[in-house]
Amino acid sequence: MISFPDALDTTSGNPEALIGGKGMALFRLYKAGFPVAKPVCLGTCAYQQFVDQNHLREKINLVLHRKDIRDMRWEEMWDISLQIQNLFLAGTFPEGLRNELENLTEAYFGGQPLVVRSSAPGEDGISCSFAGLHDSYLNIAGIGELVKKIKKVWASLWSDRALLYRQELGLDVGSSAMAVVIQPFVEGDVSGVLFSRSPLNPAELVLEAVHGLNQGLVDGLVEPDRWFLEREKEHIVKHEAPALRDFRFVRSVREGIQRQKNPDELKSAEPLSGGQVLEIAALGIRLEHFFGVGQDVEWTFAGGTVYILQSRPITAEPGQDSADKRSWYLSLNRSYDNLLQLWESIEGKLLPEMDRESAELAETDLEQLSGGALADQIRRRSAINDRWVSVYWEDFIPFAHGVRLFGELYNDVVEPEDPFQFVSLLTGQNMLSTRRNKILYECAGMVRQDESIRRLLLEGEVENIENERFQHYLLQLKNSFSMPGAAGGAETVGNEILVNIIIQYCALETFPGDHLLPGSDRAELEAVFLAKGKDQLPIDPKKTA
Repeated sequence: MISFPDALDTTSGNPEALIGGKGMALFRLYKAGFPVAKPVCLGTCAYQQFVDQNHLREKINLVLHRKDIRDMRWEEMWDISLQIQNLFLAGTFPEGLRNELENLTEAYFGGQPLVVRSSAPGEDGISCSFAGLHDSYLNIAGIGELVKKIKKVWASLWSDRALLYRQELGLDVGSSAMAVVIQPFVEGDVSGVLFSRSPLNPAELVLEAVHGLNQGLVDGLVEPDRWFLEREKEHIVKHEAPALRDFRFVRSVREGIQRQKNPDELKSAEPLSGGQVLEIAALGIRLEHFFGVGQDVEWTFAGGTVYILQSRPITAEPGQDSADKRSWYLSLNRSYDNLLQLWESIEGKLLPEMDRESAELAETDLEQLSGGALADQIRRRSAINDRWVSVYWEDFIPFAHGVRLFGELYNDVVEPEDPFQFVSLLTGQNMLSTRRNKILYECAGMVRQDESIRRLLLEGEVENIENERFQHYLLQLKNSFSMPGAAGGAETVGNEILVNIIIQYCALETFPGDHLLPGSDRAELEAVFLAKGKDQLPIDPKKTA
């Protein structure tokens, strides 16, 4: 079940099938004397034992094959993934394996804080690399948390991101498996990534570094210092400093990591000296020679020593279809800090800016413009539309996906039987969509009570409905909630859409916003989440809402 680097020489068959690509690379580096924190690997057979013991193959198949995955929207993939991952979190961990791991943490690692990293077979091959696809966890203390994080790494094999890459990964319920690398947690002072060959210029090496841990750099939350070096002479060609060095990621007091403001002396200091830059560059060249192919390396400096966290082949894909949004979808997996930054930007800058621009455009009477002026206005409006479409995809959609991330956080803390229990906490929020749905439900109530309103609706004579309250609600829906048909030639179309929605609402017995999942009490659920989150989260759980 548990493999050690020395066992590589005695393992028969294909060891990568047992310990995965990342585990194989780290074992080879450790045995060759590279600076790697001593690794062990929980093999794929441990995953298989857990799956078999909890009868997960049948359950995963049942969830996964309700619909052809090629016909699924990303939201549907997330729903399926949430159900499957909850099966792993609720599963019973093999008692014998748990005892082995508990002994290992004391005898082999001396009770140090640990990291666990995914290591799926084929994950970091030369032909394909899926960096960031599966989960890793830092600064883990205690056998209970170690077991929990191992189950989460196993579950990430069936994440929404992995399902999106299903064809490339060859995911199959019967044959898929995940190994887990376990190492001591190296608390670096400076960390970064290195490309031994720049994807833009193979003659150059690119090095990025930040103060603290690597997490902020990998997640795009902390802008790095960047160096470009000539490979042949290992000579620094250029250094690019970030606009700010305000934050770094550090070890959390409890568990995991957290963002922290940099002291003034770090804000003005480059993370690396010139000598350290050359040292890491030389290490990158050594790694390339060792593996025989250009390397994407994550590293950290701790106590004056540079450690390799992982090294994988560079797999640049310059010819990738621009319509393929899978890499964008991976970017939706944001941290709390990034979501907080998005919220501040959206509420404080983007939405007010959108309102100002919309009001300015509304003041222009297009019918009074000459042909040339109208053409100029159309070009201007087209450019404005393109900009806001870009903002929608880059900022608004990732922020909206914070709801699914809260669901994952809630399930991690509370471990409910129902993976969608967290929805009951969200239904009470004062959101525009909730207010809109409330108005639609009120309109449906009037339709149920007044046959004349129903008749006029069905006959398409909305304007003849004399109920002032009903007409007031319709106007609100059109003007305040981006419902179509506010004015002009779209009025008829807008009315038809509203009529269809209201008629559908007539079939509801209760208002959707008042709905709680069976057995749920919102106040009780919130109290449980806050109590458990206080002990388990590195942030105040009240701030996650």
